[in-house]
Amino acid sequence: MEVLEQSKVNQLPAQVFGHRKNQPAIQRMIMNLSNEQLPITKQLITLAEKWLSQVPYVDKGIQAVKTMLLKNLPVTETIFKALYHVQDSRSLTSELQSLQQTIKGAGVYNGESAVEKAISRVLDATSRNTAIETVKQLLQLYSRPMTASHSKLQIESIFRTMDMKIPSMKQELLTQSGKIQISDEALLKELKLNMSVSKSELYLQQKLSMISKEQTNWMHAQLNMNKTPKPHLNLVEIIRGLGLTFEHDLINTQLGELKNQQQLKSALLELLSQELPGSIKDRAEVLLHRLTGQQLLHLSENQTITSLFYQFPIHFKEWESDVMMRWDMKRESSGDVDEDFSRILFYLDLQFLNETIVDMNVQNRIISVKIINENDYLKHFISKLKPQLKGALEKIDYKLSTVKVENPSEESTLPIQTGLQDVSSRGVDLSI
Repeated sequence: MEVLEQSKVNQLPAQVFGHRKNQPAIQRMIMNLSNEQLPITKQLITLAEKWLSQVPYVDKGIQAVKTMLLKNLPVTETIFKALYHVQDSRSLTSELQSLQQTIKGAGVYNGESAVEKAISRVLDATSRNTAIETVKQLLQLYSRPMTASHSKLQIESIFRTMDMKIPSMKQELLTQSGKIQISDEALLKELKLNMSVSKSELYLQQKLSMISKEQTNWMHAQLNMNKTPKPHLNLVEIIRGLGLTFEHDLINTQLGELKNQQQLKSALLELLSQELPGSIKDRAEVLLHRLTGQQLLHLSENQTITSLFYQFPIHFKEWESDVMMRWDMKRESSGDVDEDFSRILFYLDLQFLNETIVDMNVQNRIISVKIINENDYLKHFISKLKPQLKGALEKIDYKLSTVKVENPSEESTLPIQTGLQDVSSRGVDLSI
């Protein structure tokens, strides 16, 4: 495969373009790849010519081609489409809801399809109580003298499914309304969970995901969880529900257990293997490409640094949006994440603050936060909220250093853009 010499590319030689001399998209791509000193082959130009002619946004297509080369990914149409659609500006929340409504409106399935169930699972997880709070509410209900015996039996069944024992809560911990006056740390001690609050949250999320649909419905009804949603993200459940860990779970999980989890990516693959109306097929393919694109943006610069990119839905009451997150983490020799060092970049479109970027840097468990937002009045709230943030971080053994607010600039970068770049070119600092 002939790689074109850099000097010849810069001169736009006739043998490179041939009949393509009047195609500005190809010329722009070649110059773009040339400026990045990326290898350009005649085969790549031929393939890119076809792909760019099929997409409405040429710049996104050029970025997709560039990303394939930066990350040394196979130069295939499937990967091009995944890297193209992961840049889609339409929110993932809207895509999920649109596909769900399209399938329902088509009347193709009797009852709820696997894709609809998987989407519901993801959207439900964006507004659910924290796992610790849920367990606390179950214990509150169990400890109340007026709770019916059949309800107590149901709670006992839920705890058995989670492989946990119900602790004997002391009556002095209960208020007159039946609420438990106990800190999260004390509750975890009662549950005999010898781990931090953050790790316990993830552990309990996994345990709660083991209970049956009937138990889940009963729990939601008893605790009014659907009536009082909280702006808390069950990240593990959302990421797994979207199917972003599908290939990993396929290798490490039993098939029957995997089917019960109703992961969206596996449901989409199964759906697209069937004869479908065009309206469903098109939406399902785009959504599948977006999920695959997120997975392709995960990379390791070496054995110690790993970068992850996620886009997932979030909603609180009537407000719905997406969160984009870029996480650069350091790994220990054992392969575990080094919790002392990381950098997390969030992009959010908030209900009142609008477009906001949060850049959080962790160095030796010392956290500095930079918030990029065009609203000047945001700075006035930092002094009031900083003590609360500092106290919450100290509970999980982190120290808050600084919180700065800056106005957006041309250098302000979205996680999706940094996700499409090579780690080595960003110079991420994950050392002291």
